[in-house]
Amino acid sequence: AVTIAAAAFSAYSQYQQGQAQAQAYEYNAQSAEAQAAAAGAGAAQEAELARTAAAFEADRQRDYDRRVTARARLLYGGSGVAVGEGSALLVEMDNLREAELHQQAIRYSGEVRAFEALSSGAARSQQLRAQAGLDRFMAPLARRAGTIGAGATLLSGFGQTARIYSGMRAPSVPPYRGGYD
Repeated sequence: AVTIAAAAFSAYSQYQQGQAQAQAYEYNAQSAEAQAAAAGAGAAQEAELARTAAAFEADRQRDYDRRVTARARLLYGGSGVAVGEGSALLVEMDNLREAELHQQAIRYSGEVRAFEALSSGAARSQQLRAQAGLDRFMAPLARRAGTIGAGATLLSGFGQTARIYSGMRAPSVPPYRGGYD
């Protein structure tokens, strides 16, 4: 009776362990899905912040360039150089072109940072979704393994009990002595 009780307890424990493992897989899958969604949303926010920061920096650069251009005109005019014609005009046009290129480079670097944030977030999100899929796949397998283990333990316990109560011993095989006895 003790052997059957021990086998039943062990079988129940294996069954419960399988159920608990399956619940853990399901929880992990839900958690990974939530993290995947958060990674995507976080990446989108990071990308938007990168674009906003670049636009702000480009606007600051544009304001700075306007002040520099105005100061150069003032200095040209104060020194007697004709502003808006000749070499002064060519220098001013070149400075304005360089200022515009600099502002575009700032905006472009913001777009690059935004793309990197979105790419990184998408990769992380995909990785988490794959993990969730794997966890969902493993949950029923854990349940099945617990049930099979419980059944095997019960069968083994019943077999041991039957051997004990029937007085059976495992048959012994006589040693081989050679020949065809």
